[in-house]
Amino acid sequence: MAIYAAGRKCTYHKSPAILQQKLAKLICQNSSWAPPGQTHVLSLQVGANLTRQRPSWEVLRPFLHSTKTGIRRNSSSALPLQKTHLPQTHLGLQEASHDQILILCKQGDLDRALHVLFILPSSANPPPDQVYLSLLNICKKEKCLSQALRLYTHIITHSSQKLSIVLGNQLVHVFVACGGIEIATKIFLGLTNPTSSSWEALISGYAGSGQGIKALEMYFRTRQSDMEPHVSTITSLLKICGSIQDLEGGRKLHSDAVERRDDADVFVGSTLVSMYGKCRRLSEAEKVFGALVQRNVVSWNSMLASYIENENEEAALRLFRQMQEEGVTPNHLTFMAALRACGTLGDKKDFEAFSCGSHLKLVLDIGRALHADARKRSVASNAYVESALLSMYKKCGSFLELEDVFSSLLERNVVSWNVMLAALMDQGLEETTLQLYRAMQEEGVKPDHQTTMVALLACCNLLEKEHAITIDMQSNKGMSYKVCEALYHDSWQSGFAFDIILGSMFINVYGKCGAIEDAEDVFGKLSSPDVATWNAMLSVYAEQLQAEKAFKLYRQMHEEMVCQDGLTLVAMLQACGSFAGKEEAADYENCNKVIASEIGNGLHSVAQKQGLESSTQVANTLISMYGKFGRVGHSEVVFDRLVKRDVVSWNAMLSAYIEQEQFDLVLQLYCQMRKEGFIPDRLTIAVAILACGIAAQKEETSLLGGHSLKEVSHEIVRALHFEAVSRGFDLNKHLRSSLVSTYSKCGAVFEAEKVFLEACQPDTFYWNAMLVAYVEHDRGDKALQLYKVMQDNNFVDKHTVVIALKACATCIRRDEAVEHGHITAAVCLEIGHSLHAYAWKNGLGSNMFVGSTLISMYGKCGCIEKAKHVFDRMARRDTVLWNAMLFACVEHGEGEDALQLFCLMQKERVSFDHQTLTMALQACCILAEREKAIVRDGQAMKVSSLRIGQSLHSDAVQSKEVFSDVVVLNSLVSMYGKCGAIREAEKTFDCLWKRSISSWNAMLSAYLEYDQCEKAIQLYHKLQKMPTNVDDVTCGYILQACSQTGRLDVCRQVHFIAASSGVDLSFLLSTTLAHTYGNCGCMLDAKAVFQGLPKPDVVAWSTCVSGFAQQGKPESSFLFFDKMHMEGIIADEVTCSSFLFACSHAGLVDEGVQYFNSMDKVFGITSTLKHYANVIDLLARTGNLAKVEYVLEKMPIKPDLAIWMCVLSACCLHGNLELAKFAFTSAIQLQPVDSAGYILMSNVYQQRDPMECVR
Repeated sequence: MAIYAAGRKCTYHKSPAILQQKLAKLICQNSSWAPPGQTHVLSLQVGANLTRQRPSWEVLRPFLHSTKTGIRRNSSSALPLQKTHLPQTHLGLQEASHDQILILCKQGDLDRALHVLFILPSSANPPPDQVYLSLLNICKKEKCLSQALRLYTHIITHSSQKLSIVLGNQLVHVFVACGGIEIATKIFLGLTNPTSSSWEALISGYAGSGQGIKALEMYFRTRQSDMEPHVSTITSLLKICGSIQDLEGGRKLHSDAVERRDDADVFVGSTLVSMYGKCRRLSEAEKVFGALVQRNVVSWNSMLASYIENENEEAALRLFRQMQEEGVTPNHLTFMAALRACGTLGDKKDFEAFSCGSHLKLVLDIGRALHADARKRSVASNAYVESALLSMYKKCGSFLELEDVFSSLLERNVVSWNVMLAALMDQGLEETTLQLYRAMQEEGVKPDHQTTMVALLACCNLLEKEHAITIDMQSNKGMSYKVCEALYHDSWQSGFAFDIILGSMFINVYGKCGAIEDAEDVFGKLSSPDVATWNAMLSVYAEQLQAEKAFKLYRQMHEEMVCQDGLTLVAMLQACGSFAGKEEAADYENCNKVIASEIGNGLHSVAQKQGLESSTQVANTLISMYGKFGRVGHSEVVFDRLVKRDVVSWNAMLSAYIEQEQFDLVLQLYCQMRKEGFIPDRLTIAVAILACGIAAQKEETSLLGGHSLKEVSHEIVRALHFEAVSRGFDLNKHLRSSLVSTYSKCGAVFEAEKVFLEACQPDTFYWNAMLVAYVEHDRGDKALQLYKVMQDNNFVDKHTVVIALKACATCIRRDEAVEHGHITAAVCLEIGHSLHAYAWKNGLGSNMFVGSTLISMYGKCGCIEKAKHVFDRMARRDTVLWNAMLFACVEHGEGEDALQLFCLMQKERVSFDHQTLTMALQACCILAEREKAIVRDGQAMKVSSLRIGQSLHSDAVQSKEVFSDVVVLNSLVSMYGKCGAIREAEKTFDCLWKRSISSWNAMLSAYLEYDQCEKAIQLYHKLQKMPTNVDDVTCGYILQACSQTGRLDVCRQVHFIAASSGVDLSFLLSTTLAHTYGNCGCMLDAKAVFQGLPKPDVVAWSTCVSGFAQQGKPESSFLFFDKMHMEGIIADEVTCSSFLFACSHAGLVDEGVQYFNSMDKVFGITSTLKHYANVIDLLARTGNLAKVEYVLEKMPIKPDLAIWMCVLSACCLHGNLELAKFAFTSAIQLQPVDSAGYILMSNVYQQRDPMECVR
């Protein structure tokens, strides 16, 4: 029979019917064997045999409806069996199959060609190489590795001989093209005579699949054979050497190229230049470039790239100029390289290639010239050149020209958008960056990986900023969250949502926004998160104070065998620190700080085992964590062990001291930091300023150069302020507010005002800081004026109202007219009423913070009923509110009401604190001052007040936190002193484990309260041996003791210490010092102190008048009295008493009596018992007892014991028995147990009649 297929006639012999059925299947399987317009013809020359053996439809049906390609074939596409004709001659089926394979290969039908090949019987002879080669060509064309493998398997199983040279080399080519490089290598190594083309194909395959090292190995393994590599192979290998910086391999290739004289080829030479440049051998690159006979633009571009690769941008620009001088026309790649050189130079700070002009201007001018040249040569519109221009202008800082180029782009690709976005980020314009990202989306440009990273970075930076964002008037956090959501949605659509780097950034941004669930969702969707992603999630938990979740995630890391690093430990240590800061449980064993401490200790051990303790970042976090645990000693150990400290290390140690309120150590450590040459950052300065502010409020004085701690703090904060400004730190609102607050606490209100006025855009937080400064320095007038300005500018919040109320209380407490604005106490009270009304109107009336301040303000102005009214209207009353009401009662002197309020507070089960108990103890002191003392065990005591105080002492003992407070213990000492229980006061004082100067002052006051001056002086000597420094109150108490005991030596010692240690020698203290010198009989020193006063008042003058009078120098006393009148100082009661005393001791009866009679008319002073005592003493000294009786009869007030004793003494001296009896009877009525009266009366009787005394 004869078969005509594709116009080709094949002859077969007669074959059995089964073979004819298989042929029919093949024919029916593909109706496209014949060319278009032709039909498969089966001529049946001998039809009887085939007619009887006709194949059934059941056999053909599977091939009529093919499922392999998913396409249902029509019945018309298959050849009906009735139209089939048998060949007239019988031909071999095997040869027909080979021909059909060739036909199918020409038609590109690989699947069916292989099918025909595989149905051949295994006993048949293998197809000729022509068939295999045709099939291999199609596999290579379609790059179908699986079919190539099937074909290769058929070849090696059906061939009894070795692969032919042609077939073997072709197999190498095919597997290289299909990506089966390893199989190709095995075949190649098994070939007897491999060709150069297959060798080069194999090398090219390794190079194309990113296996450059194997490509080089293959080359050098067979380089000694007879095979000659093509030039393209050499250039390909040289590029590999450059990319992996294999200098030795590159030099060998160079040698081979020279040996074969390929180095003269311009492309080989250009590649050699590029290779040496990438291998950092610029001199060899220059040598090759110089030896090139022919240089085209590619050669010049290679040399340009080498210069740039080796950071020699100046040489690159000189080469560009040389290139133009030699007439070589630059292309877009040339301009790209030159612009890149300009951009890199724009980032450098030491550009010295040009002799004149500033660095940036020169570089920018070169870039502009390149831009103009690119436009002239019509390459400026090239997309790559445009991107290079954008990058150059960005790095050179020419933002306006960058915008111009970007705006002029006809088509902006993602690269140009990325450059513009990055430029905006460099300018710190995060909001504009996000706006541009939105515009990019609106233009339909699809963001890539880098775009998303820049936008996420903008969100991160935006979240760290403090001011409100201006886009759509949303907060930073809200805006960043919305942008992050949009970015995440876009990344899903773009297909890189599961990128590890982007995933970590998404987690970070969501965490900073507080969207922990979204961060967890991103983390959960990452298929293979790396340690950086785990760390990002841990950091989110740590930042958002979700320590428990951080602990669970850390355990999960261990369960999933994720290798942790230093950042893992950092995040976990931060979580421990935040966990320790949470409210502790009642049970000590389960409190957060203990649990966090145990976990922190374990993490520290892990860090030591892994050698991470020496890591600066890990050590810094350990220092911070131990500081929050209150274990500053551990922080110091880690800090001291740290070899490589950075500024963060110092900040962590400073913060640890701040946590434990060791502010003096903060300042010492800051000074040490500066001595060691470390430059502080903004956080360092902020921490040091905070320490200065709090240290300035301490009561103790410092021993540094004899200056007070306040003065030292002031000097340090001024230096910190200067350093912050000189270093160009951004003085944000928190730093400026800290400066205002610290200057205020150091007493430098003027400097605080200066910082305040320098702020460009002060907000409410900043205004409030200045308000507080005014209030702290009793400048309520200025505070209220500032409040008015704030109100006009709508800068008022609840804190402003509270501070303004305190300002009102300050003015009221001063109770005097204020210079600026003439704000009186009454006006301040009216302002307080209006603030009260404002608070209720704006819904702040129920705020306990505002309510407590209102109570305090009304209490200070004496409006105790209004304070009670505010207190009663509060729906909720916390401890602070009760304390405010207690303070108001104590301030108003209502000790009984305050104690009743304290009892009511306990009945309502409101927990009290140290301030509550302090107020209650002060109330007890008020009661003691009004109670009469009862003598018990030889000691005068206030029994009722003492019982109340002892009960309060018992309440304090029950609360360990309250009882350990130094202020409470000081108040207990004062209370026992007021009640006359000196022994109890001493016991309480001895229990003080940390005594402040207030503790010593409280004990001194207790001694002086009951005239135990010697004990007060002994206590002062103990104080001198302690590191605690005295203040003006201490000096005042000791001077009082010296005044009563006549201890001139102690008085002078106190004077010296006060002058040398920086104690504030206030007017009152100086007057007390002069008075003490006078009482100690040293009027010379008293006069010197008096003359040192800038403007002596009536008290100071009276001190000198009295002092000279007591020393028996009435002339000096009268002289000072006259000078006082000349100075315009009006005498007061004390001055008059001193003058009468001087007249008495000088015997000037007439002058004394005359002055006494004119006191009311001239000075407007009503005579007191002291004055009458002085006049009676004046008359009695001269023996004029008749006038004494006259004065006694005319006295408008009843004489006291001192007057009667004075009269009795005069009667004893002058022998007036009748007056003596009257005086004695009056004296014993006032004090029956006073022995002095009995002795004097006995002396009177003794003088008249000794027997009368016996009777």
